[in-house]
Amino acid sequence: SLQSNNGNIRQSAGSRIDLSAVNNQAGQLSVVALGTDAGQVDLQGQISGTSSGYYDAGGTWVPYKAGGVDIRAQRLEGDLSQAFASLNQRLNAGGVVGSRSFQFKQGNLLVGNGLKAGEVNVSVDNGNLTVDGLIDASGERVGSIRLAAKNALTLTGNAVLDAHGRVLRVDSYGKIIDA
Repeated sequence: SLQSNNGNIRQSAGSRIDLSAVNNQAGQLSVVALGTDAGQVDLQGQISGTSSGYYDAGGTWVPYKAGGVDIRAQRLEGDLSQAFASLNQRLNAGGVVGSRSFQFKQGNLLVGNGLKAGEVNVSVDNGNLTVDGLIDASGERVGSIRLAAKNALTLTGNAVLDAHGRVLRVDSYGKIIDA
């Protein structure tokens, strides 16, 4: 958990945050910088969040959940949309695909391709949110996507919200679990 009440949070490019786990659920990173006169988040280093192994969920073997991030800030360092895309590339490379939750207090955000996690939450508290690409919450488990904006929330003709599951869940008797 990284928190700054009245300042910014910065991670240098050479640093590493490791949330990964072997045969277990990976960790969660919480980053909170909401100070009105500061509140900038700039995560330039490596963030790892892979997990391995499966567990029996009452009849279906499911993978352990990968790592996740919860970032709440006034804004990201630099242009919000470019910084957001760059951050998501680093999170994808590090296997942080369990959950991603973002709350930005300022700015307009354009989300293209590259946002991938089983649970996705994006909130723009004082601006517009535009999706112009794939938000991928699909996987062996059924995913979820939640989007919110104070002003306009726009899904362009290129927007795809994908939260489908690829594995049939059964109970301990091998019977399909009714939805």
